[in-house]
Parts: sequence; C-alpha cells; structure tokens
Amino acid sequence: MTASATTDLHLAIAHHLLFLLLAGVLAFEISAVRSSMDREAILRVARVDAWYGILAVAIIVVGFSRAILAAKGWAYYSVNLFFWAKLGAFAVVGLLSIMPTVEFIRWRKAISANLTFAPAPHGIRNVRRVLFAEAIVFALIPAFAAAMARSYGSLSPWHRSNLSHMGKTRTRRCSETATMGKIASQQGWVAVSEKPFK
Repeated sequence: MTASATTDLHLAIAHHLLFLLLAGVLAFEISAVRSSMDREAILRVARVDAWYGILAVAIIVVGFSRAILAAKGWAYYSVNLFFWAKLGAFAVVGLLSIMPTVEFIRWRKAISANLTFAPAPHGIRNVRRVLFAEAIVFALIPAFAAAMARSYGSLSPWHRSNLSHMGKTRTRRCSETATMGKIASQQGWVAVSEKPFK
C-alpha cells in the first residue's frame, strides 16, 4: 500500500468517525430538548452542544485534508457537483445550528441566575423544529457522498467517460457470465445424453 493510499485510509476513517459522532450529538439534542427539561438537563445539553461545534470544525479540517492530500486529490473533488452539494448541505446544517446554540447558552445563563428558571414552551418547540430540520439536511450528506465517490455529478469529461465505460464493462461481464452459464448447461446436457444406458 502506497503512502498516499495509507493517508487516504486514515483520513477516511477519521472523517467517518467524526461524522458519526456529530450525528450522535444531534440525535442526543433532539431527544434531550423536551418540555419537561430541568436544570440538569439544560446544563447537560449545553455541554454536549459545545462538542457539536468542535466536531463540525474537525470534520471540515479532515474533509479538506482528505480532498487535497489523499489519493484522488483536489482535481477529482473540485469538478464534482455532489461534492459542492455536500459542502452546501453541511453549511446549511451549520447555519441552522446557530439558533439552538444561542438558546442553550441563554438557558444556561438564565438558570445560573435563577434556579427555578424553565424554558418557555414555544421556545422549546422552536428549538426542536430547527433540530429536526438539521437532521433532515444532515441525512442528505451521506447520500451526496455516496454519489460523489462513484463519480456521479462530475463535470470532468474523463470521469463521465470512465463512469460510462464502467457501466458498459459491467454489462458485458454480466452478458459473458450468462453466455458461459448457458454453454456449461448445454455441455452438461450433452454429457448426460451421451452417457450409455445400462
């Protein structure tokens, strides 16, 4: 395995793990933000939300490192529409996450000043609505990544022709396999028919 392939493997593993951790943080926030939130729940979700920003920055750093330094290189990613769609979706998730973060900080400050503080019901509903919107957009990111990895959406003529060639090769192989199976079946039938009866 070459040094470039090894680097690509390590960055890919780190990228996927960070993505899963970020998804876990988002899932936790959706489950934790409830109308029955008490002081401990508010402080807990505020602490976890701090990791949301840290993980998001780490994903951006590792992702761009992978795009620039890894095996395929920037030339592969920069001409792919799904790569930019993936970045756009991640940016939308980041923008949506601002509102819940601001609310969590406000709630934490309020409960530090007043131990009986409880978030307003409409405020909790608004935060949950935004969190669900984040989750919907977040789900598009792996879909875009899967399409990008297979060269769909590429503006490069070489990538498009290569994708077309791969499809033709797969079709030809399937046809050859079917033909070989038919020949083997016919040969087996001939062998059986020529076997002398006792």
